[in-house]
Amino acid sequence: MTMAFDLGFSPEFFMSPYDDHMGWRGQKPTTVYQALMSMPALQWRRMAREVFNEEDVDVYTVLEKIRETNTCNQLHAPISVYIDEDGYHTVDVY
Repeated sequence: MTMAFDLGFSPEFFMSPYDDHMGWRGQKPTTVYQALMSMPALQWRRMAREVFNEEDVDVYTVLEKIRETNTCNQLHAPISVYIDEDGYHTVDVY
């Protein structure tokens, strides 16, 4: 069984002041926002259907769900941040 932790990180862990303007896509995201923006489209659509029962959701809705879920797998990089309570959908933050 994997240990789970609360997301007791600073607001910058979730989104930096520059993230919304950068259109960031990369291999090692350093914020939750960057990790969400890096998700492949097919994975995003599957997550939207399975977590939100929608065909598509915006990134801010997913960020709010992550804050509600409030769970990650470890406290050092890479941190798998749970989108849903079961941890079926996650994003990694470095």
